[in-house]
Amino acid sequence: MAADDNCKAYRWHFKYSYQQTKVLGKLACLVLSKILGIGTAERNWKQVKAVKSGQRVNTSIDKTRKQVLIYAQYQQMRAQARAMKLSAAGKLP
Repeated sequence: MAADDNCKAYRWHFKYSYQQTKVLGKLACLVLSKILGIGTAERNWKQVKAVKSGQRVNTSIDKTRKQVLIYAQYQQMRAQARAMKLSAAGKLP
């Protein structure tokens, strides 16, 4: 088994080790799918703060996570659309 350089680590674990070790394979997939770094953590908390305001204090954890995921995907779509627009205008390489 050779690791594919283009493959994300969690995808490799899902493909090769998940079936043999259900618990550790699942744990490896969860851990390796997370993006680490201060910038990422700051963006995540910014997204949580945007979703969970003072008016929605009683929102459950699961519902907040779902809303943050939807909000983050929406923000990513907006950024990709803006990048494509700038690229089409010749302002990006």
